[in-house]
Amino acid sequence: RDLHSFPTRRSSDLQEKGTKVIFTQNNNWGNVSAYDAGIYMNELYNFYVENDEYGNELMDNFLGAKFKLLNGGKYNIANKTGWSGDAIHDAAIVFADNPYVLVALSKLGNNDEYQQYFNKISSLVLQLHEEYWKYKMNLCKNIIQY
Repeated sequence: RDLHSFPTRRSSDLQEKGTKVIFTQNNNWGNVSAYDAGIYMNELYNFYVENDEYGNELMDNFLGAKFKLLNGGKYNIANKTGWSGDAIHDAAIVFADNPYVLVALSKLGNNDEYQQYFNKISSLVLQLHEEYWKYKMNLCKNIIQY
């Protein structure tokens, strides 16, 4: 689909949401922080939820990404991986019962340890997320998952 047909988010909109690093250098790759990548992925999720016309189509592209470093265990993930030199990063939406955003940045691109790193991060965060919701739902009997 022609990108001009999609509603757009201007970088000023993202700056208002709190991003700090938005292609601030004059190069092809730009810079990213984990904080900013989290905002970007949260905005992708919001667009998916709020936009019937294009949200599913756009999300399908992220769900169908061939290269995935992070994983959601038993849950599907929509992700964006990037790498340059020794920097290798992944940002994902994990479609758990209560979806969450997970971002991991590294400088492990020049060795074989990066996949182990991303698997460990994915596993630990999934465990924390599930324990948090179990605790929250047991503590607050009136709360339901959303």
